Amino acid sequence: MSTEKRYKNPPIAEALCEIHFEEGLKWNATFFGLFHERIKNEFPEAKELHGLEMGFQTKPGRIDQQFREVGIRMRFHRKDKTALVQISKNLLAVNLLPKYPGWKKFKPLILARLEDYISVIQPKAIVRTGLRYINRIVLPEAEFKFDRFFAKSSYLPSGIYQELGPFLVRVELSPYKETRLHLTVATHTEPAERGQIANIVDLDHIAFNRMEPPAEKNIGIVLEEAHSKIIGVYESIIGDELRERFGVEES
Repeated sequence: MSTEKRYKNPPIAEALCEIHFEEGLKWNATFFGLFHERIKNEFPEAKELHGLEMGFQTKPGRIDQQFREVGIRMRFHRKDKTALVQISKNLLAVNLLPKYPGWKKFKPLILARLEDYISVIQPKAIVRTGLRYINRIVLPEAEFKFDRFFAKSSYLPSGIYQELGPFLVRVELSPYKETRLHLTVATHTEPAERGQIANIVDLDHIAFNRMEPPAEKNIGIVLEEAHSKIIGVYESIIGDELRERFGVEES
């Protein structure tokens, strides 16, 4: 099992967990208030969102982008905006924003909010669990060479280490039928401060483990396995010079 290194300045722009459910009790809008009552001391700010799902329809000679409404989602924020919880029909999401406090605090937060969701909404089963880390690594443009800051890894195609211009590569790692790990690496992704460039390392682990009560208590194991795989891939990609810039904390 991979051990998470603690960095003084982690580049994590967002860490999130999404848990999808099979409906138990018939969904109704009172669930939003009942759920918020359980978490309002830590997450006092509530905001209603109308969810949209994007799709594509192929027509002769063109591809049309389409949106459809998928229902209301409620978002609950901490006062300091470092974390938020989102719920909608058959969905719970827990998001952490900078500064990432580490897995030892993130995992208990996920499990606590899952307990709240199950107690209020009583889903029939958990059907999918996603854990995702989006890293935004900003570096001086004059110094940037991919092979200087990123280690050669078996998870990435060898050609990108000679690439001088911007690129995006997406790899799906699927060692088992019930899990997927999507790795996306992109350079020169967006404007940063003058003379800087932003690079993205995005790791998204999805587990299709169906868990009916009381088996949902096993989700802690699923989360640990997902986190371990993500950390293992991430640490194989970043180079020692990046670690020095992030600042490894002593254990």
